[in-house]
Amino acid sequence: MSVDADATPTVATRAGRIAILDPFPVVDCARWPARAYEGEWVPFEVTSYREGHDLMGVILELTAPDGQVHRHRMEYANRGLDRWVTRARIRQAGRWQFR
Repeated sequence: MSVDADATPTVATRAGRIAILDPFPVVDCARWPARAYEGEWVPFEVTSYREGHDLMGVILELTAPDGQVHRHRMEYANRGLDRWVTRARIRQAGRWQFR
């Protein structure tokens, strides 16, 4: 079987125009929920980049158990490494979701 060189996927086609990789906190490849105490400041991290040279920003969208959405601007962990970080306070017990 031969493989057409033009059919080989590139990073851009596999990851899309804006890649979001390696989210944290994640436990065992998201098999288990990450845990925190009510009132605790939780660090969130992600590796994100886009094709091209335009500037970009990353926003953490944190959904509380009651459905209220909280947005937090993420900052570079180290400029040039595509790792973004922020911290958010967990104000109530229950299942939170982030994206």
